[in-house]
Amino acid sequence: MSRFLFFLFCGALFYTSNQSMRVVGFHCEQPSQSGGNFKRVTPEEIWKGIKAAAQEEVRQSSPLIIYPEFNAKPKGSSVELTIIKGSVDNLDFGNDPYELPFRKQMLIEALRQALLDSRLSQSQAPVDSVKVMTVSEFERSWREHLEQAENLVKEAVVQLESEADREKLNAKLSALGNTIDEILYTKIYGLVESFAESRQYSILSGRGADRMKKFSVSVSTVPEGARVFIMTDLLYRKQLLKKTDPSQWPWIEIVQNPYELLGKYRYLTVWPDGKKVEDSLNVANGSPITFRKD
Repeated sequence: MSRFLFFLFCGALFYTSNQSMRVVGFHCEQPSQSGGNFKRVTPEEIWKGIKAAAQEEVRQSSPLIIYPEFNAKPKGSSVELTIIKGSVDNLDFGNDPYELPFRKQMLIEALRQALLDSRLSQSQAPVDSVKVMTVSEFERSWREHLEQAENLVKEAVVQLESEADREKLNAKLSALGNTIDEILYTKIYGLVESFAESRQYSILSGRGADRMKKFSVSVSTVPEGARVFIMTDLLYRKQLLKKTDPSQWPWIEIVQNPYELLGKYRYLTVWPDGKKVEDSLNVANGSPITFRKD
């Protein structure tokens, strides 16, 4: 208990460390101004929302993604192909198991975009070569692999919505995650290499961009004295998809200043007189942030 101190305040459970304070449950007041229709949504609806969020992250070049690349360049009489493998960073979902389908779908969408953007499908095979993988075979195969991975993401959502036993759920999610990685990393990258080798390309393994580090951002409120709560935009979108009761949203209170931030967030500012402001925030640099009452 030397590192953490637990206590109750106004019905909310907090823990503190030398970094920050995390709100595990916020019950003393409804922290969101959003309305609530809590009709249960289907796994298919949830997955569609996850896919839409993942596509948006890719379109907006999210700093949470190291983007895969397949760069084919002519070199003499041949072609040199540089392959950079992609990955998705920690999404700051805490212990929420929904991080898995969000992360995997984001990687699927990043791979899909990288394959569409590559010039591999524009390559022309020598007409007298019977061992060359055709462009149509290559495209059909990678699309099938992505569809298989996507179906497993759907299954993960089904399990999250149906399996009540946490131990069994964790085991199923772990198995699904491993199978998805097998498809995305072993099968798809293997397919790209096979396509290139059939055309006698030179294959190089490149290094992707370094993960962006969070910025140390100074935070203030006008007027002073307000409490500021945040959650990542993806975690916020998960609450909307699941139609979670806003009083149960996993807000994190900013108590350390400056605070490390990067990317998109939802924030809630609460002043002592009860005034609340809730909105979105995108942190792309270390400039100070001021949350205003009006």
